Amino acid sequence: MPTAQCSVESLHEGIDFQSSVSRARFESLVSSLLQQCLQPVEQVLTEAQLTKENINKVIVCGGTTKIPALQRSLKDYFNEAEFLNSIVPDEVVALGAAKQAAILTGNEEESKLHEQENEVECLSKQILIKVLPSNSDQDKPQVLFPAFTPIPVRRQHIFNLSPEQTTFCMEIFEADDSINDTVLLGKVVMQEVPENGQITAVFHIRREGSLHVTCTEKTSGKLEDVLIEAQ
Repeated sequence: MPTAQCSVESLHEGIDFQSSVSRARFESLVSSLLQQCLQPVEQVLTEAQLTKENINKVIVCGGTTKIPALQRSLKDYFNEAEFLNSIVPDEVVALGAAKQAAILTGNEEESKLHEQENEVECLSKQILIKVLPSNSDQDKPQVLFPAFTPIPVRRQHIFNLSPEQTTFCMEIFEADDSINDTVLLGKVVMQEVPENGQITAVFHIRREGSLHVTCTEKTSGKLEDVLIEAQ
């Protein structure tokens, strides 16, 4: 399962803190907060005397909206609306304010000229991975890059091998909204790796859409990589 590395320098009495958090653990910790995110949405609709069925387009803004669980929650709520993701969520408010300022100062045409420069390429589908040790081949693929992730983008994940495991296999998939309908893009296979080894996988999606995956075993330095061309 994909994990994120967390570190806090000098957390207590000069002691550094390092840990990893899985996506499932993170979503469990923030689940109550994600539920609260819909409350202001419902309040705004009520004050505007609208229902969610009246909304046909949604723009998300702010870094928190990059959380896949929050994206799913919003899409489930506005299940008939189109989500617009051509601009990085971190920049939506700033760009909107700049455009409004351009209109107020009479520079609307100049704002339109630069509009194309502000567009950001995004993934049209989600990218998933599935690690296949011999004892877990029934696990479902896990989301690595949600749909509409701005590109280029890079992710790094660490996988710890089980005792007596000397082979590492990771499959890479593409899917629409459902992880049950996936298309295999490629796989990385590492053989004769040390037992109890640790694999660092780096995923890099380039601007043209190609995906470069590099897997390195920590102890031996053994490396395997694969390049998946844009579809």
